[in-house]
Amino acid sequence: MKTLCEKGRWQEAVELLLNNQVVRVDSHAYASVLQACTKMKALAQGKQIHAHLLKRKWHLDIFLGNNLLNMYTQCGSLPDACKLFDEMQQRNIDTWNAMIRGFAEQGHFEDALTVLLQMQREKVLPSRYTFMSLVNGCARLRTLEKGKHVHALSIKAGLASDTWVGNALIDMYAKCGSVEDARRVFDGMQKRDVVSWNAMIAGYSRQNLHEDAFSLFDEMQTAGIVPTKFTMTSILGACCSPAALEQGKQIHACCSEAGFESDIRVGTALVSMYAKCGSVVDAKKVFDKMPTRNTFSWTAMIRAYAREGYGAKALELFVQMKQEGVMPDRVLFLSILNAIASPGALQIGRQIHSQVIEAGLESDLPVANALISMYAKCGSMEDAHRIFDSMPQRNVVSWTAMISGCAQQNHSKAAIEVFSQMQREGVKPDRVTFISILDACANLAALQKGKSIHAQILKAGLDSDNGVEIALVNMYAKCGSLVHADQVFDKMLQRDVVVWTVMIVGYAQHGRGKEAIQLFEWMKQEGVKPDSLTFTGLLTACSHVGLVEEGRCYFRSITQDYGITPAMQHYGSMVDLLGRAGRLDEAADFIEKMPFEADASVWGALLGACKIHCNVELAECAAKRLLVLDPDNGSWYVLLSNIYAAAGMSDKAQYMRKSMKKRGAMKDPGPSWVEVDNEVHLFVAEDRSHQYKGEINEIGQADEKDERERIYTS
Repeated sequence: MKTLCEKGRWQEAVELLLNNQVVRVDSHAYASVLQACTKMKALAQGKQIHAHLLKRKWHLDIFLGNNLLNMYTQCGSLPDACKLFDEMQQRNIDTWNAMIRGFAEQGHFEDALTVLLQMQREKVLPSRYTFMSLVNGCARLRTLEKGKHVHALSIKAGLASDTWVGNALIDMYAKCGSVEDARRVFDGMQKRDVVSWNAMIAGYSRQNLHEDAFSLFDEMQTAGIVPTKFTMTSILGACCSPAALEQGKQIHACCSEAGFESDIRVGTALVSMYAKCGSVVDAKKVFDKMPTRNTFSWTAMIRAYAREGYGAKALELFVQMKQEGVMPDRVLFLSILNAIASPGALQIGRQIHSQVIEAGLESDLPVANALISMYAKCGSMEDAHRIFDSMPQRNVVSWTAMISGCAQQNHSKAAIEVFSQMQREGVKPDRVTFISILDACANLAALQKGKSIHAQILKAGLDSDNGVEIALVNMYAKCGSLVHADQVFDKMLQRDVVVWTVMIVGYAQHGRGKEAIQLFEWMKQEGVKPDSLTFTGLLTACSHVGLVEEGRCYFRSITQDYGITPAMQHYGSMVDLLGRAGRLDEAADFIEKMPFEADASVWGALLGACKIHCNVELAECAAKRLLVLDPDNGSWYVLLSNIYAAAGMSDKAQYMRKSMKKRGAMKDPGPSWVEVDNEVHLFVAEDRSHQYKGEINEIGQADEKDERERIYTS
């Protein structure tokens, strides 16, 4: 029986044990089969063995009792474990640890602590495994406060200095997001092993503290600790941007030197590293050299192709994977769908969808949710709606994916309608739902709806969530309610560059440039480093209030003080700033001196300034460039036509209108909306689709009649 279990033929071992009538079986044989049931999570078979033992009135010694107890706890049957525990006449430290581990892993933390206290009352001293079970349970559940409580208990028991317990504490703190506490444990350890270093490096990598991970990796080698395969996979996780490519290659060389390159986990980590660093060619080289590949390896390579826009190659590799007998699972489909969720990937998305159907996973809830999200991000809300409407069951993720998709595709009114439907069906929004619907309200400037959602956020207790706070500030700022935006902003405990930028842009867009600049200076005093978007908002603020010299100073600061390479939008903002101030020649000269070719947004800023200051000659120069860069945009024709008309050049104005018509260029009609009784009504010119168009026309005709009568009688 032991031999059968060792070969993984545990089902045969169970049947042989239960049907045995001749061979005498000892406790070790029963224990071997119980251990196999524990490993395979085979609760039903484990219960059969327990019943068999009771039927034969077998004496449950402490060894066999502990194996039974461990089987019940690891198979998740805590009631059976508790019953057996209470019946056991003999207990040792392993008995208590099995119960504590079972409760901790199942999330019953208070019960685990109760067992610990009972154990101590019975004068049984806890061991390192007692606290490792509790700490690992906290790590699994991400419960930081409870983890700190266990840490305090381990100190009281004199086991906090134990290397194994220390390693578990480092892992727990890192997984709970408190790398500072993890580092304190690490620094305070009297003795560290390679696991200690690995846990700390993995913690830094997991929390995106990449420089700290690299620094500790170097320190580890200096201390003479030889890295393991796990060390390599952890530090490779810290190489996740093009800037880290050289470091990634150096670590790759270390892996090759140590003979780890052929390990499937290290190989997969290398493929993933090169993909994240933007080197698909290197990723493919590693992938092709791998002696064995699993689903994770294929997923990493397929995601690499999909992320870099090589949709056809991703699909080709997907087909090759199936030909080699590796069948795609839910995880693979989720990874691919998330990777290809971007504009331009719609065709490959539909092909992957057909593979999902072939695998029979279309009705799988997480996969269906990923399909909705993929179609939305690829720009096909029609496909997203089709999946959503056909789902037999939907959860909050399904609704949020639809709301987010509508908001991202500028179908903000539809997003609000889906949100309302979600609430009618009794589905409670989560933090991501609220963030998505607030973005929709911001796009529509639906202030009253936004306020209503803010009230729901307060009721749900999510008002202190950082992501929700940023979305609220953004919504209020875009809706023009800077007072409310300020109120949320002032209450925030954590303010990163994103929320400072949102506030600066909000002030800038509403003509309060000086306040935006004051906010920027306050942000610097708080030690928050501005990013590229911050400077775009700042330059816009200078433009709206005519602060030319200040704008020049901030533009220079982008590179000189912060090492950021100015992007196209920064040059466009400077052209807009100079143009609005009437310095059109300077604006044109600024464009000519740009380090790269100006795009339509930059020339468009100059053309707009020419309209303000009626400069026909420069307008013609700007329009000439625009009609090459973006010939189908009707806005340029209309703008130049209006400039001609303002200058009294009606023939040229009419010519531009005719050219626009001949070209078939279109100018998107400007939308307008009104919010009535918490409902947003959207209108565009010549729109006949509004549900109340009849009543609106009747009111409009009545108003027109009243106006004619008023003019006639006066």
